[in-house]
Amino acid sequence: MAQTFGQKEKLRQRLTADVAHELRTPLTNIALHLEMICEGIWEPTPERLSGCYEEIQRISGLVDDMEKLHRIDSDRLILHKTVFPIRPLLEKAAAMFEREVADKKIAATINCADISISADRDRIAQAVTDLLSNAVKYTENGGKIDITADAVMRPSV
Repeated sequence: MAQTFGQKEKLRQRLTADVAHELRTPLTNIALHLEMICEGIWEPTPERLSGCYEEIQRISGLVDDMEKLHRIDSDRLILHKTVFPIRPLLEKAAAMFEREVADKKIAATINCADISISADRDRIAQAVTDLLSNAVKYTENGGKIDITADAVMRPSV
């Protein structure tokens, strides 16, 4: 039990450091943009204001993630499991990134058997969206993203 507590504490410390780093970057960007606008060095163009807004959205997402982690850690996260086909969820998530995929000339494919899963649809959608966001972000121009879902048999005793 002490080892589990120690592992949890190490994870909590690492998470705190990661969150501080992840918050510092967008806050610095917002502060820099607003300072330059307030001092009259930059005009408040739609592009600059949009950039600030996107950074605020990023911070908001990080805060939401922290709340979810807290609920998981405190056992207050309630999963609403249902059985649903996975392909429509993958297609909907992929559609959210169509513009970025086209802009970067990425070849994106969905390879999915006709399968259903038993899970919390919202949590799965969030995980798939996060994975696709990272895939699009880190795939080079002209690259390829394969979205694959296969059934796996798990024997139970």
